[in-house]
Amino acid sequence: MVGFGLDRLIADPELRRPLAGRRVALLAHPASVTTDLTHALDALAACGDIKLSAAFGPQHGLRGDKQDNMVESPDFQDPVHGIPVFSLYGAVRRPTDAMLDACDVLVVDLQDVGCRIYTFITTLLYVLEGAAIVHTDIYAPLALETGESVYFDGRIGHAILANGSAPCRALLVVAGDETPSQLAR
Repeated sequence: MVGFGLDRLIADPELRRPLAGRRVALLAHPASVTTDLTHALDALAACGDIKLSAAFGPQHGLRGDKQDNMVESPDFQDPVHGIPVFSLYGAVRRPTDAMLDACDVLVVDLQDVGCRIYTFITTLLYVLEGAAIVHTDIYAPLALETGESVYFDGRIGHAILANGSAPCRALLVVAGDETPSQLAR
């Protein structure tokens, strides 16, 4: 049976292990739910071993509070979880350094069904901007520019570093039985 990544993360403590002791932020939208329709923010907050420190919302907001098209949403403090919720469809479209200082790891749960006008995937692209150098235990260092990607077995020891003075952000995808040896920001 195929399950949502979010459901797997909630159900499997081993998948959450790399998040232990880290300040975790969530980038999500209204469709970011578990199979029982619990929003991702609430589901992650219910895990006793995840320290949620912030959340990010794309167009229409984290929980869909801005349904009108082209309506920007402000940052706010989540009234239930007491964490800042930063809008990436308000005063800014890209996360600022101050926003990213609120977390060590950003978990992304954005479904894109292909019928929107690219706002969710564009938000993901903006979150991942920055040039990086990928170092692994067995390959020569590989320089990546913004928008480029590389796939390798996450069980290989690796580090992802900024290529230059500007920060870089990396998306590490965990699939199947793979567990990344490091999480990088």
